[in-house]
Amino acid sequence: MLLLIQPHAYTLETLPEAAWRRRAAAHTERIRALLAPGFVPATPPPLTKYGTPSARMRGSEDGWRALSTTHPVYNFLEEYYHIRGAKGTRKLARFSAGPSVTLQGATAADLVGSGGVLPSRGATVDARGVTFDAAAAHAAAHAADATPYLWYRDVLAATGAAEPVLSCYGLHEWAMQYWPEGAQKPPSAVYQAHMRLRVPREVINQVVERRGVRCTHVDALRFFAPAAGELNALGASLRREEQLELEQPGPHLHPNPIIPYPHPTPYTWLGLALHRV
Repeated sequence: MLLLIQPHAYTLETLPEAAWRRRAAAHTERIRALLAPGFVPATPPPLTKYGTPSARMRGSEDGWRALSTTHPVYNFLEEYYHIRGAKGTRKLARFSAGPSVTLQGATAADLVGSGGVLPSRGATVDARGVTFDAAAAHAAAHAADATPYLWYRDVLAATGAAEPVLSCYGLHEWAMQYWPEGAQKPPSAVYQAHMRLRVPREVINQVVERRGVRCTHVDALRFFAPAAGELNALGASLRREEQLELEQPGPHLHPNPIIPYPHPTPYTWLGLALHRV
């Protein structure tokens, strides 16, 4: 079935070349500054049988590197969000100006497939520059293509309208590591198993048992230790459809880190201002 889109009236914005290149460069440098402390050291490329550096495996010449396997934060980006190798960190530096914009002076060489920083998905190249027009790109889309957009729209709207829960204190993270003697291993144990906990397991268990958990986030419950589920005030399991009822704008804003994760498709159409929220 085709989804016949009747878009709201909108104006295709035009960004002068100097403006968008300045914004793109600022975004790239911001990402580089955030990730560079976690880059693994550069290694020399392997040599071919002729004793010359391998062009195929010479690594990243633009300074992007894989993330550290020993730093807890950078390694978590790699293990959980699959930001792997120089390709993964470089991907975060892609620039998105929004859903309806023409970037003057941009060419095919500015697209990621040619080594640039602009996403290729949804891009139209012509004499004016590169245009990203979400409505035009989806004018004849199948209904299923709209699913991630509609879902995140509804999640964000419901979150903004809900009353915040200020008493969860981020203990869902502790519940993911709750593992009393004789209990089943928590699903989260697959992540960073090579690192030792910074808080003793006994302390984690005591805090979770003493305070209980008030977690409203569906995706967090998926990683709860089975023994911790029954200590959650909202129950041991939450269904995906309940997310629209339970998400809330408390101190740990759940939708923010997961928007680009399960469905990366909307990334092209989200401006960087939203990504930085």
